[in-house]
Amino acid sequence: MEPTGPGIHFRIGRSVLSRPQGSGSQNEALKEFEQELQIDSTNATAAYEIGEIYRKQGQLEKSEKFFTLAVEHYPDFAEARIGLGRVLSELKQPAKALPHLQAATQLSPENEVSHYQLALVYKAIGKTTEQQRDFKEFQRMREQRLKQLGRAQPPSYKPADVTKQELGPELAQ
Repeated sequence: MEPTGPGIHFRIGRSVLSRPQGSGSQNEALKEFEQELQIDSTNATAAYEIGEIYRKQGQLEKSEKFFTLAVEHYPDFAEARIGLGRVLSELKQPAKALPHLQAATQLSPENEVSHYQLALVYKAIGKTTEQQRDFKEFQRMREQRLKQLGRAQPPSYKPADVTKQELGPELAQ
């Protein structure tokens, strides 16, 4: 009834993303989020969703642009900071990614993705102690989440645990 109402295209885009993903559903959602930004250029959540769609599609430069927009309009948006840090890391810019991921872990200390991504960035810039600290924190959170879901830690298998290779029947005699 009011196609230019603030937030309406964001909600439509989220609705599209919540459906089973078929061909074109991300593009359909992308159009809705872009329309939302035309109505309200400061809508950080719409910018974030566009950035995330582009990230998943491998369009990292476009993704960076929209994650940056989201962070500019809402600096305390932890998910946008994780997205921006992740993209910058994938673009081989770990030093630029670092402050965003550090901020994300401060804003959302129990977010395992931020600790994992931060550990990767620390590794890329050669900060081994910090990398180990954040990776351990990621592992702790992951184990805790798996327990809450009623699942044990995925078993680690050793080469000795697999079926042994044997000679073929023609040589087994």
